[in-house]
Amino acid sequence: MSTPWLSTVRRCRSDRGAVSAELALATPLLLLLLMLVVQAALGWHAVHVADATVTRAADAARLAGATDADGQAAAEEVLRQLGPGLLTDATVSVTHTGGEVTVKLTAHSPTVVPGLTWTVRRHATAPIERPTVASPS
Repeated sequence: MSTPWLSTVRRCRSDRGAVSAELALATPLLLLLLMLVVQAALGWHAVHVADATVTRAADAARLAGATDADGQAAAEEVLRQLGPGLLTDATVSVTHTGGEVTVKLTAHSPTVVPGLTWTVRRHATAPIERPTVASPS
């Protein structure tokens, strides 16, 4: 036995349109999650490129007779080869102090998620080579 009131209640409890509503809410969240994953991947890749840059610059500047400019040139070469467009606003400083060389790099990674910035800061320190003369045995 069906009453008009019962059939109205059944129509109101219908699941019609529920999938569309769920999709409308879930899709932007899934896209944001995907963009965050891509942003993290770009950020970590930028960190690896920055590590390679400071390591190469420290290796060039630690040689006997090398100057800060040698390390700076090596860093600029690595950035030109590996990081065009990846590390923006990159600043590299090379300093010789107390028998060691220190290279510091600060840059920004590209942004995929609006409003999110990823600043990359890396440094490397290495001892300066000191040539020695081997004594004849």
